[in-house]
Amino acid sequence: MTISPARSPPCAPPPATPSPPDASPDAGVDIDAGSLADAASEPDASQPDHPCAVADLVINEIQTGGSSGTDEFIELRNRCAGAVELTGARLVYRSANASGASDTTTLAILGGTLAAGGYLVAAGGGFAGNAQVRPLASGLSASAGAVGLRDSAGALVDSVGWGATSNPLVEGTAAAAPPAGRSIARSADSADSNQNAADFTVDPSPSAGAAN
Repeated sequence: MTISPARSPPCAPPPATPSPPDASPDAGVDIDAGSLADAASEPDASQPDHPCAVADLVINEIQTGGSSGTDEFIELRNRCAGAVELTGARLVYRSANASGASDTTTLAILGGTLAAGGYLVAAGGGFAGNAQVRPLASGLSASAGAVGLRDSAGALVDSVGWGATSNPLVEGTAAAAPPAGRSIARSADSADSNQNAADFTVDPSPSAGAAN
């Protein structure tokens, strides 16, 4: 009997070597070069888009009297995203029909800085709340008058008149005169359309140093 030599099993083909992944940075991702450029150029929203200055402040709320004639205050708000240097800025007052070139009086000369979104309260001697500036150099008429904010160069930044007032500090039509213990205040976002009667309403709960 003839014995045939055993056959070796066929060699299995070597396992396929997987192709290396595509190492290019845009593999599988559709990248719009234009979008990347736009994103890179977007400003940081946490930073102001201009140097913050006194011009970014508004007169935000005014109380002309309360428990006494000097229970009064003027509140400023910084609407800028950065601090504002106040040195040399001043609050001024005009009586109802003071139409001349000069303000009736300077109520307070300001200094220091006001933080982004912050409030500054300038108050009369009879005001019981917290105030950064006191007392005012003179009182505010409860029935009619106007207050202005001027920068260090004397330029008028913002102003508010109330009651039967007709002078250069009134923006548009004067706001209503607030009763004792109440204030005239802007909306919560401190909007300013340069129309006192539209921007200010009588507030039964004055909130000096806080949002209206």
